[in-house]
Amino acid sequence: MDSIRKGTRFWIGGKKWAYEAAASHGSALMYSEDLNEYQEVKLGDLVDQNLEGTEYAIPPLENKATIEDWSLAEFRYSTLKDHIEAGDRKISELAAGLELSEPRAYALIKIFKNSSGPADFIKDKPGVKLGKRLIGSRVEAIINLAIEQKWKGPGTNIASVVKYVDELCHKAGLKTPAAGTVANRISCISKSKLAMLKDGHKVANDRYQARPKKNQSSRPLAKAEMDHCLVDCIIVDEKTRMPLCRPWATVIIDLHTRVVNGYYLSIDAPSGFSVAQAITHATFPKDDWLAHLDLEDISYPYYGKLERLAMDNAKEFKSKALKIAAIKNAIRLLYRPPGRPWWGGAYRAVVRNACGRIYTFSSWYHVE
Repeated sequence: MDSIRKGTRFWIGGKKWAYEAAASHGSALMYSEDLNEYQEVKLGDLVDQNLEGTEYAIPPLENKATIEDWSLAEFRYSTLKDHIEAGDRKISELAAGLELSEPRAYALIKIFKNSSGPADFIKDKPGVKLGKRLIGSRVEAIINLAIEQKWKGPGTNIASVVKYVDELCHKAGLKTPAAGTVANRISCISKSKLAMLKDGHKVANDRYQARPKKNQSSRPLAKAEMDHCLVDCIIVDEKTRMPLCRPWATVIIDLHTRVVNGYYLSIDAPSGFSVAQAITHATFPKDDWLAHLDLEDISYPYYGKLERLAMDNAKEFKSKALKIAAIKNAIRLLYRPPGRPWWGGAYRAVVRNACGRIYTFSSWYHVE
């Protein structure tokens, strides 16, 4: 087989690797600039092109090359190979054979020494490459700074960024880029990062962060969510009609049926007592409770011992009494990871309507 020169490139595992030296036991020492690491590969795997991932490295231009491009590449490769094998031919003869200038012939010889085949001689298209940036690095840095400083708040627009770029470039003694250039740099930034700069992390996460897992339950009572919410109503004094406060609701929602299994209303802030009352209300039948409210004509057959109960990391949800009671009654407590409010998605989707109906369904001072 042909000898392998140092720097010859190969595809290994979908990555570009370069031959460095011979290793022990018929292996080659390969180096990847992308990964900045070495590995040993069997020589047979480099030569046999029938094995997956062992072909010679092919430039990205191959995908867009025409038949004429391939013909020209094959011609240049074979001409250069003949010139190298001859050994004593002049560069002028090579340049004449390639129909190129002598400096260009020297450049192709350099490419040939590290090439792996005709694919390395695919002719690139003239002109500015797609994605190439022509303005200086200092101006690029000013544009990045202007985006970070001015792309904030609900009134953010491209004009404010362009104006700030002009101010900074004037102070730095640099030529101001066109407004279209600044707009192009903004469009190259991901929408999630722009939303984070403009509206903050929470809005950006809610709008763009992936939610790969599903919050599901296979049957009733298998999983429920519990949380607190201020009810959208105001309690007023019976005599003066002056506003007093908004009541708190602790609500337990079954994930499978989206039914409110239990709740507790109070003018006091959430506590371990309100949590215990809500769980008790969700667990036991509600016939006596409805009779106490003179609502015997209403049927509410939703109750039972919960298997899993999900909640956030509030202090009242991590009390020692709640944990002991859960262990005694075989209820598994599931705590939401910090900083991920969407884990309580079912509760947030239902709780506002539920709280409004709860308050019209009964008065806060009747709940026991």
